[in-house]
This record gives sequence, structure tokens and C-alpha cells, in this order.
Amino acid sequence: MNTEMRWWTGLRWALVLIVVALMLVLAAALGTHAIIFPEGAALAMGIWVLRIPGWSASRWRVAVLPPLCALVGVLLARSDQPAWAAMLAATAVALLVLQACDSRLAPAVSAAVLPVVFDVRAWSYPVAVLVICAVVAAGMPWFGRRGDAPLHRGAKDSGRYPWSIVGAGAAVIAAWVLAGCLAVVVTLALMRATATAHPPALAIALIPQILQPSARDPLDYTLAIAAGAGALYLATYATAAVLARREGVASETT
Repeated sequence: MNTEMRWWTGLRWALVLIVVALMLVLAAALGTHAIIFPEGAALAMGIWVLRIPGWSASRWRVAVLPPLCALVGVLLARSDQPAWAAMLAATAVALLVLQACDSRLAPAVSAAVLPVVFDVRAWSYPVAVLVICAVVAAGMPWFGRRGDAPLHRGAKDSGRYPWSIVGAGAAVIAAWVLAGCLAVVVTLALMRATATAHPPALAIALIPQILQPSARDPLDYTLAIAAGAGALYLATYATAAVLARREGVASETT
């Protein structure tokens, strides 16, 4: 990697942190946590830094789908239905929106579920999601003209999710948690040090900023993240195993 490429890579990582810092500063200045969109950090990293095809395929999808799902989430949070029903409805609606729009923009699912899980009812939340997504979408062509090829490749990374993956994802709702701008810095540093890029880790680092103080228990966070990550890993592993077995049986019969 030459000097210019290193410079652009460093700029991408820095801009992700700047977006997060501005979001937190604005939330503190206005005295509201409703404008914090944790997945905004993951969205910025996934598109500006990693250029994930499933996320970067369309500017209008980036600008429209997460805010639309965020609005659905607030409407469900304001409804009188039980929390579990609202969470399932938010997940189902978000997944159907992605499927209908032929998209794999996973942060849109989080945008819909987060208001229900954390009882975010303020209309400022979908507005904040719209602003963050518009900023990320606006930077897409600028970064697209500068830098190397996407770090994530393959035709399977674009277009809608296979319905088998949608079914597995709908069965697992994980809570992501950890702590503030410092946690984001530490998370970015760890990803750089280990050469492992994992955008949802940034969302996990931001979620405590929208929780009530009485709910901020580090042990509970750790257990929730471990349980959610374990469930997601097992679901992914089981799905891959079933698909591999079916392919093996099909090849034997032919």
C-alpha cells in the first residue's frame, strides 16, 4: 500500500470517528439521547471504509431505507401492543422492506428494532437517522473515486438476502451494548490492531449512550452481547451446515 492509499484509508477511519463524535456532542448539547443512531457508525464504516457491496450498491437505498425503518420503529414504540409483538413486527417489516427493495442494508433492521427495544418515542430519532444516512450517502461517490477495490467482494454480497438467511435472522434478536465515544476509539483501535473489520462492533459501543442510567450494568451488557453473539453464530453455523448437507446430497444423487 503506497503513501497516498494509506492516507485515504486513514481519512476514512478518521471520518467514521468524527461522525460518531459529532452525533454524541449534539446529543449532549441538546440534552436528548433520541438522536443517537448507533448503527450510523456501522453504516459509515461499512460504506466509507469497507465498501461492502450489499450496503454500497445504491445511494438512494442508504438515504431512504434506514430512516423509513426508523420511522416504523418509532410508530411501533408508540403503539399499545406488547413489547415482544412490537419487536417482532419491527424486525419483520424491516426485513420485508429490504427484500422488496432488493437490498442487504442490515443497519436498516437495527434502525427499526432499536426504538422498540429501548422505548425511543421521539420523532427526532428518525430525523437524526435521515441526516446521518444522507451524510453517508453524500460521501459515497467521493470515496468511490478514491481508493482501492472493495474489501468485500463477490456477487453473493449484493442483492437481497436469501430467504433462508432472512428466516434465521428473524429468529434471533440480539441486544448490542458497551460504551460511548471512548469505546468507539478503543473499538477502532482493536480492529486496526487485529486487522479485523467488523462494523456492528461500533454500534455495540454506542448503544449504552441511549440507555437509562439504571439499566447500565456492565455484567448484564457482557452477558447479553455474549448470548446474542453466540445465538447468531450458532444460527449461522447451523444454516451453513444444513445448506452444505443439502448440496452434498444433491451432488451424490446426480
